[in-house]
Parts: sequence; structure tokens; C-alpha cells
Amino acid sequence: MSWLSWKKKSLDDVGEGADVRLVVFVASPDTLESALAPTRAAVFRWTLLTQHTGDGSYGATSERLSVLASGWRGGPLLVHASCGRRIEVQLDHAVLAAPVGPLDGTPIGSSPQSVQLYGAAAAASRSPVLVREHGLTHGQPLTLVGHVVRVASSGGYREAGVAHDVAFRTEGAITLEDHTLDQGA
Repeated sequence: MSWLSWKKKSLDDVGEGADVRLVVFVASPDTLESALAPTRAAVFRWTLLTQHTGDGSYGATSERLSVLASGWRGGPLLVHASCGRRIEVQLDHAVLAAPVGPLDGTPIGSSPQSVQLYGAAAAASRSPVLVREHGLTHGQPLTLVGHVVRVASSGGYREAGVAHDVAFRTEGAITLEDHTLDQGA
């Protein structure tokens, strides 16, 4: 038995709230433009990386990247489960697990938008800074791992910003697993 088997695999079993591991699809529209490529996405996970060159084994030079800062552009993210019910994903505590190359990044300043969006965060570094953006696009499949709670339709102030067709929202730490290779941004 897997250690993940205790997580609910369907929203039918959630009740008022539960830990889940669900395949979901991005329902938010692709309204944001990438700062690095001519692509659009519903949200972007961005990471600023500093580049270090050092001595590797056998006298070879090696390059390493260290995370300087990271965050999300856009959100909250709206996804839907295979049953059609929608989940509002709060991105403030969300982690994106996605395949990326170890040296994948674009030098900051390669586009005016990258300087505008990320220049202030990069200014503190004395090393070259690279930007990595990973977009999540409408219709894209993801695996959502975390805690979801049912959204009450009380009409109170807490639900004022929630779309009327949202049945659940995430709470606390969430992992979004993207198993597709990043396509440019």
C-alpha cells in the first residue's frame, strides 16, 4: 500500500474537507503574457536563478544555478476535476513540481518585460541572473495534491470573490504536478 493511498481520489468522497490527489484540468483562461516568449497562460510560476561557475571534478569547469527568488504571476487558479466540479487553487502556498533542465533559464534583460517584471528582485544579486517561467494553460492536465474544502454558498463576504460555480477551494500547502515538458516559457 502506497503512503499516498489515504488521499481521496474523487471529490465525491471529500465531505466538508479532505486531503486529495486528483487529476484536474486548468479552467482559467490564458490571460497573461510571458515576459520571455510569445506565449500566454492562465498563471506563471517564475523563478530567478543566479549562475555560478566553479571547479568541477577532474579540473573541469562546472556551472550551477541557485534560486534567488520565486513566485506566481496571476491567480487564483481555477481548475476542474473529471467530474466537472471546479476548485479554486490558492497559489500563495502552492508548489509546482515540473520537469525542467538543470541549467534552464533566460538571462534577465533579454526582453524589456523581463526587466520590468523581475528586475527589482534581481538587482540584489552580484552574479548573472536568469529567469525561468513555467506557464499553466487552459485545458492543461495537472495532478493536485493537498487539502480541499467545500465552498459554502452562504453569499457572505468570504465568498464575494469566488465564482458561483466553484464547489471547492484549496487550503494550506498545495502541490501542482505538471508532467508535461515546458514549452518555451
